[in-house]
Amino acid sequence: CRRSENKIGGGVANRRLAGKFGDYNCDSPWSLVESAAKAMRSKHGDNIEFVLWTG
Repeated sequence: CRRSENKIGGGVANRRLAGKFGDYNCDSPWSLVESAAKAMRSKHGDNIEFVLWTG
């Protein structure tokens, strides 16, 4: 799921790479976690007790 190209038999595999904010079949990349945390703070300020992250 990393944004690197996988090589198979000397050629590059014909597969889609994960985008900036990840892919359905991958764990959440750090850029998505940071973006989500910034959005939560922007919306709720310091009045948030916990976040339930699923996914």
